[in-house]
Amino acid sequence: MNAEPVLTGHTQPSSSSADAAHANDFDALTRLARQLCDTPIASISSMRQERVWYLAAQGVQLGSVSTRVAFEPHTFRSNNATLVVPNTMADERFATHPFVAQPPRIRFYAGTTIFGPDDQAFGCLSVMDCVPRSLGEAQSEALRVLARQVSVQLALRRTQNDLEQVLAVRDALQDKLTSYQTRLDDALIRLNTESTIDALTGLPNRRAFDTRLDEETDRARRYELPISLLLLEIDRFAQHQTIRGHEGGNDLLKNLAQHLRRGLRQSDMLSRYSPSGFAIILPNTGFDGCCALAERMRKSVQAAEWSAKDVTLSAGMSSQASASAQSAALLAEAVKALTLAKQSGDSNLHFTNIG
Repeated sequence: MNAEPVLTGHTQPSSSSADAAHANDFDALTRLARQLCDTPIASISSMRQERVWYLAAQGVQLGSVSTRVAFEPHTFRSNNATLVVPNTMADERFATHPFVAQPPRIRFYAGTTIFGPDDQAFGCLSVMDCVPRSLGEAQSEALRVLARQVSVQLALRRTQNDLEQVLAVRDALQDKLTSYQTRLDDALIRLNTESTIDALTGLPNRRAFDTRLDEETDRARRYELPISLLLLEIDRFAQHQTIRGHEGGNDLLKNLAQHLRRGLRQSDMLSRYSPSGFAIILPNTGFDGCCALAERMRKSVQAAEWSAKDVTLSAGMSSQASASAQSAALLAEAVKALTLAKQSGDSNLHFTNIG
C-alpha cells in the first residue's frame, strides 16, 4: 500500500529523543509483524504527554495523535491487553480517528500492549489494513510474542542507558581523580622545591646541601676521587644589617649568591648554609683547587661594586683525597676551619686537609 504520509505537525518531546535515536531497533520487529499478520502497515508506538508517538512504522509514515482519538488507550484496557477492530468505520470509537477519516484511511486495526521494564504499559505493537478483515488466533499470538520482544528490547535499552550513565559517572570521577592527582603531584613538586630551596637567594638550602654532600662523598669514595668543601661567611654581617637595614642586608645576601654562582663549575653546588653563610661542594677537587677558588672569591667579592668595598668573607675549607671520604668528617673539619678563620680576623682563610 502506498499511502500518503500522515503528520500532525507535532514533534517528539526532548524526553523521547532516545526513542527516536533507537527507532531502527524496532524496524525488524515491525517488518516481521507486517509479514506474519499479512497487513500493509505495522507500527510501534509509545504514549506520553497525552499523545501517542510512533517510534517505528512499516508501510506508511506516521507522526503522532492525541490519546483522545487514538487506538492505543483502548488497547491498554482490552482483555489480555490486545485489541482487534475488524471494521473501524463500524466502531464509533474510531470513526473520527485521523488515520481512519484521512489517509491512510485505516479500516482494520489490531494491537497488543507493550510493557516497559517497570511492567507499566509503554505503548503498542499494531498492525493495520485499509480494508475490513479479521486476525487469526495464530496471528494474534504472534503479535503478542513480538510485543514481548519489543519489551525485551526496551529492557535492554534501559540496561544500556543505565550502564552508559554508570560509565559516564565513572569517567567523570576518573577525570576528577586524574585532575586531583595532577594537582597533588604539582603540590608535592612545589612542596619539595620549597623544602629544598632558600626563598631569599633561590639557592639550595641546608637540607639540600646535606643530601648532596652525602651523594658526592659516596661518589668520591666509590671512584677514589678527591672532594673539597668550602664554607664562606660574611664578616660582621649583623653590622652590615644595622647600616644597610633589613632589606639592605637581604640585598647583600642575594648579590653575594649571584656573584659566587658565576665563578663555579656546573658540577659544583653552591647553597645557603647559614643565615650569613654559604657552602660550596667541590667534587673532584683537591687541596690546591679549593685554595685557589677560595682566594679568588674572597678578592672578587671585596672588589665588587655592590659590596661598596667593605664586604669581606672568612672561609673554612676541608678536603679529602682518600677512598674513605665521609660527609660528616668533611663538614666537621670545614666548620672547625671556618671558626679558626673568623677568630683570626676578617677576610681570613683556613684550610684542613683530612688526607
